[in-house]
Amino acid sequence: TGVRATWAVSDTVSLIAGVNNGWDQLTDSNKAKTAELGVTLNPIKPLTITVSDYYGKETVPFATPGAADGKRNSFNVVASYTIIDPLTIGAEILSVSQDIPGAGGTTTKAKYNGAALYVSYMFMPKLRGILRAESFNDKDGFHFGTPDTKYKEVTLTGAFLASDSFEARVEGRRDNATNPMFTDYAGATSKTMTSIALQGLYKF
Repeated sequence: TGVRATWAVSDTVSLIAGVNNGWDQLTDSNKAKTAELGVTLNPIKPLTITVSDYYGKETVPFATPGAADGKRNSFNVVASYTIIDPLTIGAEILSVSQDIPGAGGTTTKAKYNGAALYVSYMFMPKLRGILRAESFNDKDGFHFGTPDTKYKEVTLTGAFLASDSFEARVEGRRDNATNPMFTDYAGATSKTMTSIALQGLYKF
C-alpha cells in the first residue's frame, strides 16, 4: 500500500513519485517507508519505456527475529513495442539489493536479479494470447531462501476480453530451478513445477 503521483511533463515524458509501506507484504513489517521514483518515456508511438527505482529500509528476509533492518533498493526497466497493431513484444530487467547489518557495524549485501521477454498477440477483438519467458538468479538466497539457485520459467496465457471492464484468463506455467525448490502434494521436493491458473480481472 502507498501513494503514487504521476505528472505528464509532455506527450512523451511522464514522471512518477510515490511513498510505500513495504515490499511483497500485506502488513508492513516496520515503520520505515519506501520512496519510489520513475519515468515513463514514449519517444515514438509504438514504443514505451518505464524506468523505476524503489529505496527504503526494510526487514531482512529470513533474518532472526529482532535483527536490525537494512536499506533495500530495486531498479526496474520495462519496455514494450507494438510491431503491428495486434502484435506487441516486451522486455523487463530487474535488480534488487539488500543491506544486511552485522556485528560491529559491518554490513554485507544480498542481491537477486532477473530478466523477462514476452510476446502478445490479439487473435481477434476479444481474444489475446501471451507467451512469456523469464530468468531469475537468487544467488544469495535473498528472495526464496536457498542460495546459488537460478530459476527459469515459461508461461502461456489465453485471455478473453468479455467487456471493457472484465477480462478472463487461463494460464499454464512451467518452472525449473537448479536446486530442488518445489514441494508436491506428497511433500517431495523437485527442480520442476507445472501449474495452471484461472484469473478474473475487473477494472474500475
